Amino acid sequence: MLSDMCCVVAVLGRLASCYQEQQMFTQAESLYQRQLSLLYKQPNVNAHEIAPVLHNLASNYERSGRIGQAIDIYGQALEVKMSDAVADPLELSTTMGNLGHCLCLNNEHRKALSLLDKSLVIAKRYLPEDHIDVATAFHRLSRCCEQLGDMQRAMQLCEEAVAIASHCLPHNHPRIAVYLSQLASCHYSNGNLEAAIGLQEQC
Repeated sequence: MLSDMCCVVAVLGRLASCYQEQQMFTQAESLYQRQLSLLYKQPNVNAHEIAPVLHNLASNYERSGRIGQAIDIYGQALEVKMSDAVADPLELSTTMGNLGHCLCLNNEHRKALSLLDKSLVIAKRYLPEDHIDVATAFHRLSRCCEQLGDMQRAMQLCEEAVAIASHCLPHNHPRIAVYLSQLASCHYSNGNLEAAIGLQEQC
């Protein structure tokens, strides 16, 4: 019976993921909720089972523009992961980064700052220095710092993101353009119009 339940939970997750990729967010949400309902009914359910479903549900809310709900569920996912003594640090970093990103989207930059800082520290510790996820962590923290008015740090962080992305992605990859545009924004906000224009021309 328990193995049958686990199979159902796994199938629901795969279906939900397919719906999410097709931007059918309402259908995906319903399936993620059914996953959670089944998991919570199991005796001795553990963090390894609950946290990924919460994370996926939060991601579904984020992608559908329901940022307040995404913040709530990412927060729950992070709480569950932090209670797990053997949690994967990179999964923890991802949830911290996503929660921090959503907080920034919700104009809660001060709350986001510590989460994005921690996410970057973990990513740098456990990933190769030229990994694209490290670049993402640099970029997210850069945007947060810019919104808080710390332009010097924002520029330094964004330069790191650009350097990593330029090393591990094709030169015409759209993510490089996003990072260059962010760096241009930092220079513009800092009064360096010439540098900003030069960077924007590279996008």
